[in-house]
Amino acid sequence: RELRHFVEDPTHDELLELVLSPSTLSKPWARGLSFVGPHDRITYCFTGSYGKVMHKSSGSILHPAAQQPMATHPLDRDNLAAYEGSLRLFSP
Repeated sequence: RELRHFVEDPTHDELLELVLSPSTLSKPWARGLSFVGPHDRITYCFTGSYGKVMHKSSGSILHPAAQQPMATHPLDRDNLAAYEGSLRLFSP
């Protein structure tokens, strides 16, 4: 099933904590992160350091506004700043 069947919308306060910061998106290693959207079916696993050690052992990052699977409509990894405020971590 698609992720949209499992993902709930966070509250405003939760969203503030989940959104990736501009400084994170500007890091050279940010281009290598796994980005998924609500229409995707597969994510990278989530480890105990999810959201803490982004460049080494991070699970997938959610792009809630994606209208198509990321495999067919990927983000522009050379311009992640364009997605500021719309890429976020998953939450329990």
